[in-house]
Formats: sequence, C-alpha cells, structure tokens
Amino acid sequence: MLNKVLLPLTLDNDFIENISTTWFPGKLGVEHFHLLHVLSGGLDNEEKANGILEERVSFIKQSIDSSASYEVTQGHAATEIVNKAKEGYFDLIMIPANDMNFLLRMVLGSTTTEVIRMTDTPVLIYKKGSLKLNTILYATDFGEAADRAMDYVGFIGKIGSELIIQHVGRRAADPKAEFQREEFVSQMLEQTQRKLNPYWAQISTISSLGTPSKIITSTAKEHQIDLLVLGKGNTGIMKKILGSTAEKIANDIESSMLIVP
Repeated sequence: MLNKVLLPLTLDNDFIENISTTWFPGKLGVEHFHLLHVLSGGLDNEEKANGILEERVSFIKQSIDSSASYEVTQGHAATEIVNKAKEGYFDLIMIPANDMNFLLRMVLGSTTTEVIRMTDTPVLIYKKGSLKLNTILYATDFGEAADRAMDYVGFIGKIGSELIIQHVGRRAADPKAEFQREEFVSQMLEQTQRKLNPYWAQISTISSLGTPSKIITSTAKEHQIDLLVLGKGNTGIMKKILGSTAEKIANDIESSMLIVP
C-alpha cells in the first residue's frame, strides 16, 4: 500500500539520522524513498543541497532495506511537493516536523498546511518522538473520506497494539432527534469496529460532542497516542480555500498524523 514515499526535507532536518529506528519505514514495507528539497531563493545553495541529499540517500540505503533517490528543485515549496507527488505516483508524502527554530517552524508549518490542503496524496506528518506505534486514534465522521482512511487503519494494524475509534458530533435540536443521533452513532461505531477487528488485537470506541478539531486533539493528548489517522474530505473550491479539520489539528497535535484525502 505504501511502496513509494516522497520525503520533502529542509537541509538542517535531522530526520534521516533517526529513520532506521522509526516504526514507519522498516515495518510497513516501503520500497523506495525519494528525497526532495525545494530551493528557497538566496537562502539555499544548489551544490550544497545536492551534497547533503546525496549523503542522506546513502545513509538510507545503508540503514534500511529500501532504495532511495533525491532531487533538488526550485519554486513554491508546497506546489513543488504536491506536483512531484502526483507526477511520480507516490503513495505517501512524509513530512518530518522535528525540532526547529521559530522562523523555520513558521515556514514549514505554512508549507505543511498548504500541502494538506492541495494534495490528493495521503500525507504523514512525522513528529519527533514517535518512534513506536503502540496506540493510534482513528477519527471518523462515517463519510467517504473516513472510509478511505479506514483502509490505512487496517493496514497499520499489523504493527500497532491498540486502536481507538472516535466520532465527534453535534447535539441534535431536541431530545428525540438526539436519541436517534446517539443510536446511529452507536451503530456506526460498532460497525466500524467489526470491520477493523481482524486487524487489531485491542479496539475501543469514543463518541463525543463538540468541535472536532479541539475534541480530537484533546483525546490524542489524553491517551498519549502515537498516530492520528483521519480522512480529509475537502472537495470543492470553498473547502480548499477555507481549509479543513485536518489542517487545524495538524497545527496543535503533539503526535504524528496521517491524513488521507
């Protein structure tokens, strides 16, 4: 499912040094990594960038059983990442979000948000410290995007330990309608759990009320999850302009995050 991974990097990102110890590359069968660096005008030197990426490709080949290549390009960072992912038929865009200074965090944060908004390729935002995959949170609204994300949840079950399925809704206008809503959510959570039971040893469900981005972020922190998986259903021009729940969560959550368009 995740054979080809596009890995955009800044030149001072130390993610590659940790790649052999992370849960993701070695256990989910990634066959090829393509490292991409987008030159930022006068701040970057192409020759230096090529040298650094060549060293990182060599490190990947020596550290894990995957092939690797690299590319240095120029342009608008988010647009280049999105276009490369589409043109190369990549299965995943993996964006490291490790420790960085304030200015770099602002730039990377903006680029990450734009990539999430524009791409039709799944995006994994990898945050430092997520070396294990013990607990994942799957947030679902039972829509088409959430169903697509469910396939990845099942796939990740081969290396995960505990799965939490969460639905965040809004209280209905009257008691009768609220009872019907609760019944529907309960039935859908049970149905989702049944579909994922073959892949996970331990599954629990949570039904919540409130603003999805805030509630999901709070649940992730409370349960100290290693990975959040959710679908991104922002089709249509207005949703692409206004953004999505996924973008809002990405700015605040402490764990890694897999967003499936």
